[in-house]
Amino acid sequence: MGGLEMSFAKINDILEQWASFNPPLRDFTVDSVLNAINFESTYDYVFRFLNSKDGFEIELSRIYLCPNSHKAFHCSVDEEIDDYDLPTCHICGEEIMNDLDYSYLVFNFTDSYVQGVKKKRQMQQSLILR
Repeated sequence: MGGLEMSFAKINDILEQWASFNPPLRDFTVDSVLNAINFESTYDYVFRFLNSKDGFEIELSRIYLCPNSHKAFHCSVDEEIDDYDLPTCHICGEEIMNDLDYSYLVFNFTDSYVQGVKKKRQMQQSLILR
């Protein structure tokens, strides 16, 4: 297996492991994946790979921070934020920073992917117990 195929396999294994957690890992980033695969790929490659799964296994969204660096507002990447009616932080009450420099992209698993991973793991476990 070459480098790209190896990265695909490692990333898929990591995603399956994270989806099997109870509860599944939430709001993971490209950096989280890079760390989990020991930085054996590039940010751009991992982002493009994860983004290709958007709407199927995972969903891409954005988290905005407040001035105190709390995760204050979660939204889709396409959502426009009204500068005149900014959401406030649920922790400190400050308005979010409507600036992409104060936000980051996160991924979450779709419910169908989590259920599929659970079924797969249950089947594997029942085969082991036979």
